Amino acid sequence: MKRLIFKKLAKAILLPFYILFNLFYLPFLKRYFFERIDKIPRSTQLFFMTRFDFGTWLLLMHYANCWKRERGPACLVVLIPNSQRVVRLAKLICPEVQIIAFDNWLSRLLFTLFRSEFGQYYTYNPIYAHACCRWPHALYLFDMTFCRKNPVNISRYVDAFDPVLQESTPFSKPFLDTYIHVQRGYDYRRDIYQDMMKLTYNSPSRHAKPQNSELLRQLKIDGPYVVMNLNCKDYRHKLRNNRRINHPERYNPMIDFLISKGFTIVMQGRDEQPHLAPRKGYVEYFNSPFASEENDFRLFSQCSFAVFPKTGPEVFGPICNIPVLGLNYTELAAIVPKNRCRFYPKHVFDKKSGELIHWKELLKRPCFFDVGIMSFEEGIEYIDLEEEELMQATEEFLELLPLPAESWKSYTPKQREFKSMLHPVHIDLYDVMEVPCEAYLSSSKYK
Repeated sequence: MKRLIFKKLAKAILLPFYILFNLFYLPFLKRYFFERIDKIPRSTQLFFMTRFDFGTWLLLMHYANCWKRERGPACLVVLIPNSQRVVRLAKLICPEVQIIAFDNWLSRLLFTLFRSEFGQYYTYNPIYAHACCRWPHALYLFDMTFCRKNPVNISRYVDAFDPVLQESTPFSKPFLDTYIHVQRGYDYRRDIYQDMMKLTYNSPSRHAKPQNSELLRQLKIDGPYVVMNLNCKDYRHKLRNNRRINHPERYNPMIDFLISKGFTIVMQGRDEQPHLAPRKGYVEYFNSPFASEENDFRLFSQCSFAVFPKTGPEVFGPICNIPVLGLNYTELAAIVPKNRCRFYPKHVFDKKSGELIHWKELLKRPCFFDVGIMSFEEGIEYIDLEEEELMQATEEFLELLPLPAESWKSYTPKQREFKSMLHPVHIDLYDVMEVPCEAYLSSSKYK
């Protein structure tokens, strides 16, 4: 609480200085960007980076990279203050995409002094708004929040234009009302996101995988390895804790099992990762001096597969075209597309009935749309998977691992039943190829 008060006080003191400086900085920066964008041929597709949260950077870089490979020239315009981090990553993720960014000693000094918020809301957002009018053909996945005090009303969704609602559906009015509410609150451009999904599936990334890299030598990894992320973060907004792994110790049998199969387990992330018991074949990369965003990419690009809950780094799945096992998954309406993936969601417990919600029922309940800080039913609790369930999912996943990507579309009868129950109102879950593990769909907890 004291830290939060101090941050608010510091912002209040610094804001007048930034506003005064911005009288000169805004027109300078606008001219800087516009002169460079003007030189880009119309045949080169522009991609505007409009958000300063990490996961959205990765997705847009991935989209631009797919576009360049399949459709032609692309240019990434970085309209955020901390462009240095973006440029470093973009050179790895989309190396053939042209980059326009204000990345020099001045931008780094301003970011050090004022951080992201002032630069984004008072400088870059006005430039972005003008640029969107000047180059309406530019693509961006996520709309920018213009008002920092009231970050709503940025979705372009109009339910009267939604073809999904033009025909009768088997869903209840509360479910459809929740669907409309969510669509009005989503800050991504759905049609553009769907195109990114299509390119992901039609054009899997093909990044080079250098052997015996310096990073692997530094981490003492000399064989096949699995990258794992266990997001144990305690979010400031408690509704986001649906994502949180509450019992990371339950992963220990699974880790030991994978080590016995010849894999080294590499824990990726930062300070939100748990400190599990040390053992041979287990590497705390997140706690090492080698942890960086660039090394994250290098690590994922060479791994056998990755294990994620719902967390930002799962975007490295499509970026590096690696198999992904999603464990303790949540927020099924919002999914990042991955070519080879199975997931086992957290169990959803209804305190009113005192029972777990069967997956068939979950697809018809308003709580299906729980995403981020949006929650639609009282008395809903998300339950971490038990050790046995983690093991079942892992064993099932390892059977698929050696198969070609096309074979991952050969679903079990239960998985085909699950797919048959999906409808466009289920948003991303309807569009993606990934399906739940057979172990989840056949769980005895739901019988």
